[in-house]
Amino acid sequence: AGCSLAEAELAIRNLARLHATWWESPRLAGLDWLPVFYADPEQAQMRFEESWGPFLKRFHNVLPASMTEVAEKLKSNVAYVVSSIGESPRTLIHGDFRLDNLFFSNGKDGVALAAVDWQVVSKSKGVFEVAYFLAWSLQPEQRRAKEMDLLGMYHSMLLDNGVAGYDFDQCLKEYRLFMLFPFIRLVTVGVNSGLSHRRLVRLLRTLAERTVAAITDLKSVDLLPSA
Repeated sequence: AGCSLAEAELAIRNLARLHATWWESPRLAGLDWLPVFYADPEQAQMRFEESWGPFLKRFHNVLPASMTEVAEKLKSNVAYVVSSIGESPRTLIHGDFRLDNLFFSNGKDGVALAAVDWQVVSKSKGVFEVAYFLAWSLQPEQRRAKEMDLLGMYHSMLLDNGVAGYDFDQCLKEYRLFMLFPFIRLVTVGVNSGLSHRRLVRLLRTLAERTVAAITDLKSVDLLPSA
């Protein structure tokens, strides 16, 4: 179903505070257990190439036709996308910041938002999480209407909380490029899913439709070196 715009704003505000706190922090280097996001880009490339055929065969009846076009342009550039996410400036990221991993409180007291499942916590560029969250968490018409406002709010909060040397043009370009990652994850994780669970099939179809719409709207493939 997606979330409300108020919930989306709350989520992005929390991401901005988290990312600003850890932005290029010396403490990141001291966490020797904390990996760089997708430290092996070539493995990610190989996994996507191996997954796309079986994924398409299994789910072609429930996926938008435009997914194939995006995949053809993306499949030789997966390593480029994931290595770009892991470059500096780095911060601490949740790694799987989506609605299934979030709890919203309706009460006036206590924490308004909590994130669970920090299994893939790592360090990378922060705006990746904004793209990942908005791609999957809003209906396309909601995202189109508000994503620039939400991205602008995220960037402003970074600056207000001490981040320097990161202008909005860079933030927007990275947001557009990193919108390709939800597609990559959808394929590489979804290939091992079955068709017997109705919610899962509906979820995959919904996420695919939202992701492809976002990639198309933002012209994300235009940023690939060999699209």
